[in-house]
Amino acid sequence: ELKALQAQIDPHFLFNTLEAIRMVAVVEGSKTSSKMIFHLSKLFRYSLESKDTVPLYTEIRYVNQYLKLMQFKYPDKLTVDINIPNEVEQIMVQKLILQPIIENYFAHGFKKNQFNNELLILAHQLGEKIDIIVKDNGKGMSEDKLDIIIQHINHEEGDGVKSIGLRNIHQRLKLKYGDQFGISLTSIKDQGTTVKLSIPVQEIKHV
Repeated sequence: ELKALQAQIDPHFLFNTLEAIRMVAVVEGSKTSSKMIFHLSKLFRYSLESKDTVPLYTEIRYVNQYLKLMQFKYPDKLTVDINIPNEVEQIMVQKLILQPIIENYFAHGFKKNQFNNELLILAHQLGEKIDIIVKDNGKGMSEDKLDIIIQHINHEEGDGVKSIGLRNIHQRLKLKYGDQFGISLTSIKDQGTTVKLSIPVQEIKHV
């Protein structure tokens, strides 16, 4: 219990400290550092919000903050295309279902030495479900490795495979919507990976 209490960080202290660091960066003329701290602060605020579900456009806005941070880290090496139709952007989704997928891409698919990295995020309605797709042209993976990851995300217990974030999202979607929904993966080595999240249409909420 003591360790848990010691691990807690007052969010106001965190945000105030980040803002203080950002102002120092501004004074010292480091515009890039200032902008990165600004986006990081936005990410923290979103992750600490108590809401379990948010409109898709809010989740996309959060992902954008993360992508901007990574584009500062890898300048001119990534092109991002986000295509979310107006009729889909109001759909209510579980919070933090896209960022772990993007993070996985940077950890395992992003080609750091190339300037033609592309990431596509799109969504569309197909009958009674909504598909949200994250597609990259990165390193991809072999059929054997893809099969291992697919088996891994379909089991609640871990087995050492580094796809905890994907499994977490898949299990959350299945628990909320049923076994017919969740994550599906396709990948071709040296060509890229596509992650598809499927959720039911009835979760659309106009606000």
